[in-house]
Amino acid sequence: MDLDLVKELLSTRQDGIVRHRESQTLEFKENFNFAGLAEYFRDFAAFANNKGGWLIFGVKDRPRRELLGLSGKSQEQFAESHQLEQQIMEQLKSLKLK
Repeated sequence: MDLDLVKELLSTRQDGIVRHRESQTLEFKENFNFAGLAEYFRDFAAFANNKGGWLIFGVKDRPRRELLGLSGKSQEQFAESHQLEQQIMEQLKSLKLK
């Protein structure tokens, strides 16, 4: 992960608004939860079919692009998502081998 790029994407103006807007390569989500996985996967597919991209959680997009961070529950679910990531990677690896 390019931390300098992430810092740039999350840089704010003097009034606290995130400088960058959502685009074909940048998507903001206010929270993370497992109920939103289908939407996140659509975003990942769109990024994969384009030139890549960033899905950043903890940013309110409307009406103002504000850095909020993740709530405790969102943090817990995001931490659990690492297990899901590992399962997906294992499935993809097994598909390559066939």
